[in-house]
Amino acid sequence: MQHHRNSEMLDALASIPLFTGIPARHLGELAHSTRRVGYDKGQTIFHVGDAARELFFLLSGQVKRATFSVGGNERVLELVAPGRHFGEAELFGPQLHASFAVAVEPSVLLCIGGDGVRRALEAVPLLSLRIIGALAGRALAVESDASASHFRTGCQRVLDYLLAQLATPLAPQGETTLTLAASKQLIASRIGITPETLSRVLRDLSDAGMIIVDGRNIHLQNACITRRLAETRPEQPVFPRRYGQRDGSGTASRRRRLVAAPTTPCGIINLAGRQRMLSQRLAKCWLQLGHGIQPGRSRNVLAQSAALFEEQMAVIATLAPNADVRSIQSRVGEIWNSYRRLLARDPEPKAARELFELNEILLAATDEITLAFEHAADSPHGRWVNLAGRQLMLSQRIAKFYLFQQWGIHVARSRAGLAEAMREFATALTELAVPARAVPEIEHQLERVSRHWQLLESTLGTAGPADEKRRATLVAAVSERLLRQTDAAVGLYEALSA
Repeated sequence: MQHHRNSEMLDALASIPLFTGIPARHLGELAHSTRRVGYDKGQTIFHVGDAARELFFLLSGQVKRATFSVGGNERVLELVAPGRHFGEAELFGPQLHASFAVAVEPSVLLCIGGDGVRRALEAVPLLSLRIIGALAGRALAVESDASASHFRTGCQRVLDYLLAQLATPLAPQGETTLTLAASKQLIASRIGITPETLSRVLRDLSDAGMIIVDGRNIHLQNACITRRLAETRPEQPVFPRRYGQRDGSGTASRRRRLVAAPTTPCGIINLAGRQRMLSQRLAKCWLQLGHGIQPGRSRNVLAQSAALFEEQMAVIATLAPNADVRSIQSRVGEIWNSYRRLLARDPEPKAARELFELNEILLAATDEITLAFEHAADSPHGRWVNLAGRQLMLSQRIAKFYLFQQWGIHVARSRAGLAEAMREFATALTELAVPARAVPEIEHQLERVSRHWQLLESTLGTAGPADEKRRATLVAAVSERLLRQTDAAVGLYEALSA
């Protein structure tokens, strides 16, 4: 029985990167002093002031290391994920724990005796180097935390945290999905902000087009993040501080926009084209409320999209190349004022009929501006960016017409508009494949778009659910996924012109 236990411990220790390549004799000695312990959610692993007698390795679950401020507020120092070890600083330092550790969820740990680890360090230089590397990494993390709390905005700290959770560096294009392993309250404490600030920052990052939040899933928009980081000088914050925050002089700074003015003709076309998409997405979200589809999320996306439309509208106004475009932009502002008031009303049939008409007027005006910017660019790349950007709009337009139709609003026109939008999307997808053949990354992204497009077609067709409410919910969800994949493709077409 004892031999079987030691064999299990040997296998477990050998799988830990810290001990890879350590001679079997020394691993055997470590195995003799190793315990495998399960902890329930909320159970304490060690307290502040406890003697540090073991090195801990997390096999499964999640553990937080934390401390309390003078005021009694908890500050999370580290969120330990499976495959990570902790406790070495105290084991080789003051030998008293300066923090406490608690299982955030049911967890299993290997508790490795400190005396055995010390003997192994004396005998195996490789292990000593690895421990030194781990301690150096912790020291640098502490320095980084101290610097971030003083010199980096909440948006920067949250983005730093999200990027640090990735197993590999962020790809320059496409989309990367990250599932948050910890609660927002724990993450906020780890970053050093309040949960309310974290929620606001996630909205800001979403408004800036850098992430899409879907519950615990965060869809990182690689191209937008890469572009924003590349455009930022070392001394310039990625995000300005909000109104009411203090700058270095101790005075409150005015809030500045999160939407950066694009610096290339294709970037301007992309930005203008997004207004078309938002015109349709706003209507879709409002109709989702009328259908009772995820009312909380629909209301949030509606508010975020309205704020983003206004912010982008202000940026576009500074980029107008001539008086004609400025005149159209002024008309967009007038239409928007009426459209915004209509979106603020509770969804009901009379308001829906008004929205149907005004939505088409706003779309036509925003499309006119986008075409004007494409004409001013006078570049084949501009045409591809505009065409790909129209796909963003169509992904939302298709869902919008379906929801109008299911509500009995202008049924014949909704059905015709739905069919026309679907034909246009399919035709453009074929056309966009032509330049993609020379760029494998775009070709692969268009394949992803095509798969989501086929899913939307299937959902709208006979293969969709018979229950209309369920089908409407699915159409709304699939159109969002199609939007994300198409947006990644638009970023790739824009990058072609760089």
